[in-house]
Amino acid sequence: MNPVIPGDHPDPTLTRIGKDFYTTGSSFSPTPVIYHSTDLVHWRAIAQPVSATWSLYGKSTGDGCWGGHLVYYGNKYWDFFGHWGTMYFTTATKPEGPWSTPVAVTCPASVPGLGMDNSIFIDDDGL
Repeated sequence: MNPVIPGDHPDPTLTRIGKDFYTTGSSFSPTPVIYHSTDLVHWRAIAQPVSATWSLYGKSTGDGCWGGHLVYYGNKYWDFFGHWGTMYFTTATKPEGPWSTPVAVTCPASVPGLGMDNSIFIDDDGL
C-alpha cells in the first residue's frame, strides 16, 4: 500500500505501530524523512533519521539513501535503509528522534544481497 503524500516519495514503506502509521522511503536530497499519520490521509514530517552531515551521505547523483523502513523492536525505533550496496540502520527512543549515527548491517557471506533494498526481516514475535 502506498500512502498518498504530495511530492516525490520513491519506494515508500508503510508501518503501523499501535494506532500510528509511519512511512519513509528512498531519499537523495534532502535526507530521508519519516512521516506520521493516524488516519492514512493526513501526514506530517516528524524526523530525518539520517543527517546530511553523515560522512557517507554524499552529494553526487545516486548518493543518498535507498529504500527505508521504520520498525519498533526492543523498545526502540529502527530505520533501515540502503546506501551503495550496504544496508544500514539508525535507532531512536521515539520516532521524532534524535536518531543515532547509521551503522552498517553485517550480512553473512552465505546470503549475498541481504540488506539490499530493505531485504531484511525482523522477528518481532520471538518465535
